[in-house]
Amino acid sequence: MSLRGRLTLFFVLIVVVPLAVAGLAASSIVSREVDRRTKSHLDLAARVAATVHGERVSRAVREVRQIAPEVAHATGPGRLQPLLDESRRLAELDFVVVATPSGSLVAGSEGTGTFLRAALTPSLSQIAARAAPPTVTRASVTLVLPGGRKLMVYGGWFVDRRYLAGLAEASGAEILLVTGGSIVASSGPSPPAIPRRPSGAFALPGGLRGLAVGEPDGRSSLVVVVPRDGNPAAMRAAVILIVLASLLIATALGSALARLVARPLQRLTAGALAIARGDLEQRVEIRGSDDVATLAAAFNTMTENLRRHIGEMRDSRDELRRVLERLGATLGSTQDLDTMLQVVLESAAVTLRASAGAVYRATGPGRLSAPTTWSAEREGPPPPRGAAVEFGDGLAGAVAASMIPARVPSREREALCPRTPEPSCETAVAAPLARGEQLVGVLALYGRNEDFTEDDLATLTSFARQASVAIENVMLREESRQESITDPLTGIWNRRYLQAALTTEVERARRYGRPLSVIMIDIDRFKDVNDAHGHQRGDGVLVELCRRVGDRVRARVDTLARYGGEEFVVVLPETPLAGAVSVARKLLAAVRSEPFAGQAGEPALRITLSAGVAEFPSDASTGEALLRAADEALYRAKRGGRDRLEAPARATAGAAR
Repeated sequence: MSLRGRLTLFFVLIVVVPLAVAGLAASSIVSREVDRRTKSHLDLAARVAATVHGERVSRAVREVRQIAPEVAHATGPGRLQPLLDESRRLAELDFVVVATPSGSLVAGSEGTGTFLRAALTPSLSQIAARAAPPTVTRASVTLVLPGGRKLMVYGGWFVDRRYLAGLAEASGAEILLVTGGSIVASSGPSPPAIPRRPSGAFALPGGLRGLAVGEPDGRSSLVVVVPRDGNPAAMRAAVILIVLASLLIATALGSALARLVARPLQRLTAGALAIARGDLEQRVEIRGSDDVATLAAAFNTMTENLRRHIGEMRDSRDELRRVLERLGATLGSTQDLDTMLQVVLESAAVTLRASAGAVYRATGPGRLSAPTTWSAEREGPPPPRGAAVEFGDGLAGAVAASMIPARVPSREREALCPRTPEPSCETAVAAPLARGEQLVGVLALYGRNEDFTEDDLATLTSFARQASVAIENVMLREESRQESITDPLTGIWNRRYLQAALTTEVERARRYGRPLSVIMIDIDRFKDVNDAHGHQRGDGVLVELCRRVGDRVRARVDTLARYGGEEFVVVLPETPLAGAVSVARKLLAAVRSEPFAGQAGEPALRITLSAGVAEFPSDASTGEALLRAADEALYRAKRGGRDRLEAPARATAGAAR
């Protein structure tokens, strides 16, 4: 059932049920009151009828007793008839009769006629001269005449319609004379059926009530009949009609009220269904200023907020997808630790909606710096790059010291970011970056509109774990790469790196037309050092040689590499042959001028170098050819007496002394 149908039924039931109950109760009360009043009326009418009838009987007795003495003195027929007529007239009786005890009529008043025998006994009788009166109300007196003869003097009234009309007028009710279930006479219209031997109160057809008053002749009954003071059937019909009319009116009103109530709710329902289908542009029409209108306004506000939040969620989802794609691509492919840390930082900050962030790198015992920082647009600045933080100081320092993720504010940390370069913030969260048990750094985020939660801390910790794995991989790759291109003994570049670097420099020199020179050096008689002092002392000489040479070439510009054994190569970009010769002489002088010290108790060794110099493109057009040209010059220097340098034959070269 629809809402409108339920509301209509509800309103109808609210109106009809109480009305029906009240109607039924009223009908019952009225019916009982009608019965009470009818019974009271019937009882009163019966008492009045019985009283009047009794008075008639008493009067008949009095009149007959007054007549009897006169009858006793006038027993002759000639005298008796006038006496009876005069006595009837004076006493206002219907008849006066003198008869023998056996029932033989001696004389009667005028109009009496001839009585049947039964007329003098308590039974139904007929009097010939009258129109068959049904019975009589009479009194009798017995006379004893001289000689012992007995006569009976009767006097009274015929119980006919006239007599009953007098009782009816006195009692205010209809009076019936009933014999054997048949109505012999009545004071008015009589009911079609009546009990054969009526006694007490009884119901009659047509809503009448009857009550037997007495039996005038022993077999006939006087019955008082009154109508009910009201019609219960009509009243019940009226109640039913009222209830039905009320039902129709309540249904109409209920339908109207339900329509008024349900229509705004239906609009709300339609809006909710539209939103459920994804139509966030749906709006509910607001009419009036009642509670439903307030609800509609709240619904529209909710829809607008939902649309805005969903839009923000979509934007955040898209941003997060891009960040995660970038993060996944970076973690899977990049070999640059700084780039990877920047992506991890931005991903974590976007995901947790932070306003600023930093990755603090462990740069020494008990010390952090911030080489990687991030700040949201229009938000506060991040920590400055390179900002130093001591272990235990501020949030980042506390996390670095404990290796445990933390957030502020929290129960454990009331101070937010004290005495550190960290951004001033109301809330912050940080997690350690580790390589195994070794601290690599701290990933920290600062500031947003609401506090960071434990879930945010768990999310950042997850980012930190993933970043730690990626850091481990990058560092392992870096170490592996370094091992593949550096000399494990001296720590300088090896021959593989030299070839790649020289190829790059040759291409750059060719593209831009810049000079490029190469110096190849070799330790003189290095085999004698190993044979006389051992390979460990020889390794020490190699390490010290690389230190001295490295101090005299340009850092991050020139390339110093071990070519093999005790041979080394210095690549000099942007340097012509004359400049390379000058550098080579300084290198030879730096080695020759100071003996190489050894371990305690070991003698200092004097070491000299031989060197060969070549220039691109004058001496060679490729990197490999350039090394061969320098190597040839080196061997000329060795053949020329060692501790000297040689350049290609086209250039002026001499001993380094």
